[in-house]
Amino acid sequence: MGLEGYYAGEPLTPVRRPDGSLSHLDLGSFVFTRQPYDEAAPVPGGVDPEGWRGIG
Repeated sequence: MGLEGYYAGEPLTPVRRPDGSLSHLDLGSFVFTRQPYDEAAPVPGGVDPEGWRGIG
């Protein structure tokens, strides 16, 4: 549970892989991993298969 500031009151949930190892920590709408940009980590909201592009 977030104790102060921006995260106050947000539940902190450890999420495990099928083998029982820790995948990531889920804090509100944020996903924290041990390695930045881990391709195996879930992305909140998913990823657009068409990638990044400008509007218009």
